[in-house]
Amino acid sequence: MNLAIRFLFFFLIACGIPSSILAQAPNDECINAMVLNINSNTSCTLISNSSTTDASNSGIPACTGTANNDVWFSFVASSMEHQIELSNIVNIGTGTSSSTDLVQELFSDCSGTSIACSDPNVAIYSGLSIGTTYYLRIFGWFSSIQNVNFDLCVTTPPIPPSNDECSNALPLTVNIDFDCGTITQGTTVHATASGFSACTGTPNNDVWFSFVATESIHKIEILKINNLGTNSSSSNVMAHELFSNCSGNSVGCSNSGTTTHVYKDLVIGATYYLRVYGWEMAFQDINFEVCIGTVPPPPINDECLAAIPLAVNQDLMCTLSTSGTITAATTSNPSTTCLGSADDDVWFSFVATDERHGIVLNNIWGTVTNLYFEVLEGDCMGGLTSLLCSDDEVNYLDDLTIGTTYFLRLYTLTAIPEQIVDFDVCIHSLPFLDCESIPTNCFNASTLSEGYADFDDWTLGDWEQMNFEELDWTINFGSTGSVGTGPAGDLCPNAAFPAANNGNYIYFEASGQSLGDQACIENTFDFRGIEDDMELSFWYHMYGACMGSINVYINSIPTLTISGEQMSSENDPWQQVSLPLPKDSLFAVWICASLPITCPSGQSFEADAAIDRIVVYQCNEPIPCPPNYAGTNQLIGKESDIKTYQTNGIIESTQSISSTATIDYNSGQEINLLPDFEVELGAVFHAFIEGCIAPIPVSTDSGTKTKE
Repeated sequence: MNLAIRFLFFFLIACGIPSSILAQAPNDECINAMVLNINSNTSCTLISNSSTTDASNSGIPACTGTANNDVWFSFVASSMEHQIELSNIVNIGTGTSSSTDLVQELFSDCSGTSIACSDPNVAIYSGLSIGTTYYLRIFGWFSSIQNVNFDLCVTTPPIPPSNDECSNALPLTVNIDFDCGTITQGTTVHATASGFSACTGTPNNDVWFSFVATESIHKIEILKINNLGTNSSSSNVMAHELFSNCSGNSVGCSNSGTTTHVYKDLVIGATYYLRVYGWEMAFQDINFEVCIGTVPPPPINDECLAAIPLAVNQDLMCTLSTSGTITAATTSNPSTTCLGSADDDVWFSFVATDERHGIVLNNIWGTVTNLYFEVLEGDCMGGLTSLLCSDDEVNYLDDLTIGTTYFLRLYTLTAIPEQIVDFDVCIHSLPFLDCESIPTNCFNASTLSEGYADFDDWTLGDWEQMNFEELDWTINFGSTGSVGTGPAGDLCPNAAFPAANNGNYIYFEASGQSLGDQACIENTFDFRGIEDDMELSFWYHMYGACMGSINVYINSIPTLTISGEQMSSENDPWQQVSLPLPKDSLFAVWICASLPITCPSGQSFEADAAIDRIVVYQCNEPIPCPPNYAGTNQLIGKESDIKTYQTNGIIESTQSISSTATIDYNSGQEINLLPDFEVELGAVFHAFIEGCIAPIPVSTDSGTKTKE
């Protein structure tokens, strides 16, 4: 319709002439398409109003529906993607249909070359050429006439990443090892869904990468995950999935929150496609890095002759720890006599500094986590003797020779080749604790049978679980079985081998319990007629991020509370606690373990409080401390001698101690080992800066003796 006809059309209507005489929509044909303004973002600020009323058929076949009253629009693409939205659709009731169902169809020109079609009122058109004019046709879907008024809006969605689809996957450089020397940047910001079903999570914003396999096994690692906080989820949890092509053939999948995954049985030379996305259902705008690693050469300690020396910790702590890997390791000679297949063994060595040492494996990660280790003694050239085979992450050696080098062979239990496993290994000492001579605050203490319990006979002794509590203490040996909590073993683990399984203790199992729960044991003591001081002693272990408290009540009165995590490792030493008991009295004692009221999310099971060796001591009158001691005894040549030298003052010694002697120096101030002091190999010599406890002093005041 040219300009003159348009003028006549509106003039006749203005003069009251019925529109049916010259009724025709102004944009009824493609050549008269109404020009649309494009919004530069996703907001519909610029809106065009139009109607299908009085529109006619343009003669171009419809992609769907019936284009019997189509109207036309045009716009110049300013982006490769635009969204077109129809809104405020109202059927004015002058046609033969009351429907508001509209169809939109996009053309590249007015000759009828259709590009895309949409029955929904909102459609996104991708793959557009910036600067090109496109033509949009709107019409009713039904064959009957729909006279509909509507608003029309063209918006500009954010540009998705260039690797938003598998067909545009970003090539990755494959590293020659696991060090991630070459990484590739990635982002999910403005990414869209690719349409493939997910192995885990929700890939509503996946992006794609590709690489050519150089080995049959590769490690994929997602690094430096940073949620920008610009979308509906602030989570950093991501997932990734590997495909053999862009048709959706999945090869493998990471778990939610697992940033590293090893993919095996790949075809060397084949191209694989990696999809990375936020795991949550809500959208996550995340920047990240991705790395492809390759199985490295065998570790340097692949053979016994190249065993890595391990530092020996002088206590139960694993302060000195060594990292290792069995990745790419090969089999060694001699073959193992232990279980499993040592087809991927690596070697370490350590020099014994004590007769007892513990071996601890920590931070095991990889394709498997079940590691096996063997301890051997001898010569790598063919004279090795196996001393210990272990499938545990913690085990112990006894009867070692101080100064001797021992070898540790570590491998995966499975015979499946090409396993990738990293770990930390620690050798620690086991300070000997003589459970029959544990110190007490009592003078000349004697142990009473009442209340004694070490739980080694699998009973509570004369202690009982409290009836009003629904939960109980549990008798146990070894570790509690929960990660991140509990002792590794009994109070006195060195009395026999294997140490970790020697002796029992009781603990409150936190797994499956509710915050605030507690378990209690009780005992009733009748000390009427006993005028001496009494003392209750027990040992405790409290390791765990959600540790609650151990509480002692005497006649229902709170007497002692130990709260929170007291140890930093399940291998830390137990601690002793003592408290006075009423004398000449009948009373009840409760020992309870309680879970906290609040706890870090997901860590409520890390609260296994344990106790061991409950002892009641009767305190007798103190003996005076001896004066300063000057030791000049000659013990050389004696068959045996066991002596204890104790003072609150100073010990000065020039003794010569034979190999069959055991000598304890216990001084309150200092111990001076003077020239000529000598200890033969094999002798036992202990020195303590503790001293004896002096008797309670007696003073005189106005002629009256009083105890201070």
